[in-house]
Amino acid sequence: MATERMSLQSDSLTAQALLMNELLNAAMEPALAVQGLKPSTFDLLSTIHAAGPDATQASIAKRLGIKPPSLTESLRLVKHLVEQAPSATDSRVKHLRLTAHGSKALSSTIKSIDAISKAITSGIDRDQLSIAVEVLKKANKMLAQTM
Repeated sequence: MATERMSLQSDSLTAQALLMNELLNAAMEPALAVQGLKPSTFDLLSTIHAAGPDATQASIAKRLGIKPPSLTESLRLVKHLVEQAPSATDSRVKHLRLTAHGSKALSSTIKSIDAISKAITSGIDRDQLSIAVEVLKKANKMLAQTM
């Protein structure tokens, strides 16, 4: 596991976050596979969905932290899941939207992920869970500010 390879103290927040990330990725793999998705494709679909109907290709690339040419290459592989629509006001701009198939694949995957989330939190007291979520939100915010 990453925490062992990095020699992090197992009781550190970072070590636990890395471990949870690895375990979640492993748990999500079958849910993604059912829809024929890879983790990167799921990230792309969920980012487009979250950005809304006016999302541009450039804004999606920025949200994903990749260069527009890399996104263009990724889009070639998922034409059945994502459509590109030209902007009504600028012919250089392309808007990205999920196709019906892309929306269905994303929705089904999210339902599976929600089930995983419920399973891993079912044995945790509500108050403890609330505290854990708040701590992680704060840590994520602080980390984002340092980048």
